[in-house]
Amino acid sequence: MVKNDMLDLDLSFLAILILVWILMLILDRVFFSPIGGIIDRREAMVKEDERRLEELRTNIEKGTRRLESSLSQARQQSLKLREELIARGESAREELIADARMHARATMEKEMSRLEKEIQAAQTRLQEQAGEFSAKINEIFQ
Repeated sequence: MVKNDMLDLDLSFLAILILVWILMLILDRVFFSPIGGIIDRREAMVKEDERRLEELRTNIEKGTRRLESSLSQARQQSLKLREELIARGESAREELIADARMHARATMEKEMSRLEKEIQAAQTRLQEQAGEFSAKINEIFQ
């Protein structure tokens, strides 16, 4: 029968197992634990950064909403102010037109009365001149 030395379980197997286990402990303490700590710290930093980014995004959204709200209020106030100014302008224009009409009417009445006086004076002079001409014509024909 052929003896297989590879499959024999003896003390060397147990020694190798213990050495591998000790090597794993040393590697765990020297390399794996520090690397795991670094990975954990980086994950914590990433989570903190994500939390800060979310907080910033929330603050930006709130600020944007406030800005939009104040812009809409400013638009409403400007429209209201515009309407008030237009109404004031219309009332001022109507007052100016009414004043101009009253002034034109007063000027026209004053001029009409002056013209009537001139017409009466001209009629009086015309009658006087007509009387003088008729007297002269009577003198010439008599």
